[in-house]
Amino acid sequence: MLIVFKHSKTCPVSMAAKERLSAVDYLLPDIYELIVQESGELSQLIAQELELKHESPQVLVIHQGKLVYDQDHDKIRGDELVDFVKNLQRENK
Repeated sequence: MLIVFKHSKTCPVSMAAKERLSAVDYLLPDIYELIVQESGELSQLIAQELELKHESPQVLVIHQGKLVYDQDHDKIRGDELVDFVKNLQRENK
């Protein structure tokens, strides 16, 4: 399982989403952060490979090579992500 958080260093919406994730990150596997100003090409490549619209901020969960979770902007909620990841881990034991 891979969790990716794409965000901007200068966007208030990104900062708020990062705070919501930071509050629960100890309950999750590693979250890989991708700062779009520094890695714009990689961010676009991820969107292209997963056939999804590029957003920032955006949280993606990739499991067994497939996108299984995608939330962006104000829909990013730490508690929801924790619940999703825990359910996915339970299903795959």
